[in-house]
Amino acid sequence: MLLYASVMSMKSKIKKILTAVLAFAATASFTIMPVFAQNDVIINGTWVGSDADGANSAIGTVKQIKVTNVKDASDNLKVTAYQLAKGVYKDSKLTGYVLCDPENADIKDLEKPTVAEITKIADAVRADTTKLKGIKMTRGTAPATLNEYTANVEAGLYIVLATSQTAYVYNPAVVAVNVTDANNIADTAVGSEVDLSAYWNFPRNAYLKSSITSFNKDIVRSNTHTFKDPEDSEGDIVAIGDLVYFQLDSMTVPTYTDEYAKPNEQGVGGVIYRIDDKLDVNSFAGINNLTVKMVVGDTKTVVDPTYIDNKGTPEDTSDDKTVTNYTVVYMDKDGTKVTDENIGKTAVSYTITFSDAWIRANAEKGVVVTYDSVLTEAAKLNYEANKTTATLSYTVDPSDNTGVAVLRDSTYHYTFALGSKIDGGGSKVKVGNDGDEIDPFDAFEINKVTEALEQGANYTYDSTKKEYSSSHALDGAEFTLYDDAAFTVPHKMWSRNPRTGEWESTNAVYITTENGHIVFKGLDVGVYYLKETAAPDGYTLNANEYQVTIIGTISDGTTAEEGTLLSYRVTTKVKGTDGNYTDVVGDSLFTAVPTVTVGEQTNHDVVTNVVTLNAVPAEVVDTELAALPSTGGAGIIVITIIAATGMVFFLTLFLFTLRKKRTEKNKND
Repeated sequence: MLLYASVMSMKSKIKKILTAVLAFAATASFTIMPVFAQNDVIINGTWVGSDADGANSAIGTVKQIKVTNVKDASDNLKVTAYQLAKGVYKDSKLTGYVLCDPENADIKDLEKPTVAEITKIADAVRADTTKLKGIKMTRGTAPATLNEYTANVEAGLYIVLATSQTAYVYNPAVVAVNVTDANNIADTAVGSEVDLSAYWNFPRNAYLKSSITSFNKDIVRSNTHTFKDPEDSEGDIVAIGDLVYFQLDSMTVPTYTDEYAKPNEQGVGGVIYRIDDKLDVNSFAGINNLTVKMVVGDTKTVVDPTYIDNKGTPEDTSDDKTVTNYTVVYMDKDGTKVTDENIGKTAVSYTITFSDAWIRANAEKGVVVTYDSVLTEAAKLNYEANKTTATLSYTVDPSDNTGVAVLRDSTYHYTFALGSKIDGGGSKVKVGNDGDEIDPFDAFEINKVTEALEQGANYTYDSTKKEYSSSHALDGAEFTLYDDAAFTVPHKMWSRNPRTGEWESTNAVYITTENGHIVFKGLDVGVYYLKETAAPDGYTLNANEYQVTIIGTISDGTTAEEGTLLSYRVTTKVKGTDGNYTDVVGDSLFTAVPTVTVGEQTNHDVVTNVVTLNAVPAEVVDTELAALPSTGGAGIIVITIIAATGMVFFLTLFLFTLRKKRTEKNKND
């Protein structure tokens, strides 16, 4: 009777129990963690493990427990229920409950386990420092039950823990198995009447709360392009000197409860939520306009790095405190910290570290980071990608806050060049679909020659120089590239002044070398106009006007890594007598299937290609002027003799006529 009275007196307290315990967060790790290996876990079967008096006592209380909303479908997810409290039996009757491991998994009031107690127990189980026994829960097999895990367990209190190698975040769930009427455990049972139906206010079905943080880096827009959907823009084609705009999004701040250690009095430690972002060190210069925003629903709010916590009146600032939301550290290509005005000129990487207090205060909210940078004159050309890689690191192990999961994402930027190396990254190139794979060489889309060679039929490869060229290539011809069809706006080539670091522009003018290739670097996709503006000595100036069109195709992720370059094409047309550009005189198509691997040394992805070039190069012909008279050419001598003879004839005729007139005049006089 005393036990019965004691139990009944607790009923008024029961409804206040446990609702808070169902929302603890415990992150799952990418690192393979021991799945509570030191604890005795039943892999398959039904839980019957209490110190029962009578063979059928515990069996009579077996019920099914269930956890739902387990979104992680990976095979490495493990869900285990550990028994915190077990039944006490007398005369084959369930008369109460006691802790299974009071030394290592203590709950002061068995009816009212606190948040701190449950989180401490969960931490201890993960650290394998308890003697709790568990049962591995089984995932449903039907389509409707794939996110459910079940197990058959005896009467008692259980903590359900999940661990995985994915980015999902789970809370510990607490479930209980009770009996409606203890007298029905065994038909022949003898003893006091005990009603334990409300001993715990826990259901047998629990909602295993989960959330996930993902990570995405996009190119939002450039000077020449506007992306409607940033999700599809991890690659872009731009010109040297263009601003490139970035956005990091799809980030959700995980929930970290007291299970995760907080910073000490010196502010050291605490949970980690950090963004590291690195650009190709020579391809980009400066990080400008970096902004951090908090996302709640459709609303984005700018988050300042610090704010003043005014605890008193505005007039009294003595108790004001500067609160840190996050810190940003910028670095240049040498790994030296950059500050103030140099950030926009030389910074090529940054780290955003959010404070422990800010992380805990903004659980389940989103984060967006935006900034821009400039593609430099040292950018890689054609198929060699200019890459950026960002990572999100966050705490995943409540037992060790230094353990983090890392998510990463990259972007790829391309800029084109005429007459330059097809892939400076070392990828192989073959000419024609059936050609042999050879080392990269300079492309030959447009060429200056002294004689047309049926658009490339007689071009030969020099393995020493690694170039294809015509036997009639002509050096010393000046060409100018224009942005307009009227040939009044020369295209600008951008570079930085080595002394001041300021950007300067020059007209796009190129003088051909001995291979005859016409070279212009750092071009965007689009339409350009080309003409010869000065011929070499001894040659005619080609008066034709040309239209050069560059197009490129970036992968959407279907056949190759999203953002990588699949193909680009350079088409050259000559202006006809009707003023239109309809006659194609050159067409070079470059195609590749990019392969991407993670670069351990540079922290950037490594892109390799086998590029196929189907080339019909355009040829701008200059003809040689006739030889000078001093050369003694026979043709010139003949012309000179004829001219001299003519002059003598006409002079003789003139003198004869003049003499005749004078004779006639004398006769008349």
